Amino acid sequence: MLTANVPWVRIVSCNPLELKEPILPPTFSGLPTSDRSEWEQFRLRYVQLHKHLHEDFGDYCVQVGAPPLPENEFIWESPYLNLYLFPSVVDYPRS
Repeated sequence: MLTANVPWVRIVSCNPLELKEPILPPTFSGLPTSDRSEWEQFRLRYVQLHKHLHEDFGDYCVQVGAPPLPENEFIWESPYLNLYLFPSVVDYPRS
């Protein structure tokens, strides 16, 4: 997408925590919003376990001409349009 020089859209629809907010638990953690005691430990462990995946995929992206990925991410936000398609009735309360 990023090497084609065309507008593109990022769609977030599978996991509402993919759209990060400081008041919400870490993505993929399954941790509650009401108890933040394990959030930081989960974030640190997630980064530790996925560091090589992020590095390898990030290196590949750069090799094929894309910009570096944001830290600890597998996709970029679009400079054109980002759609969040998770239904509000089952979404987390957001700031």
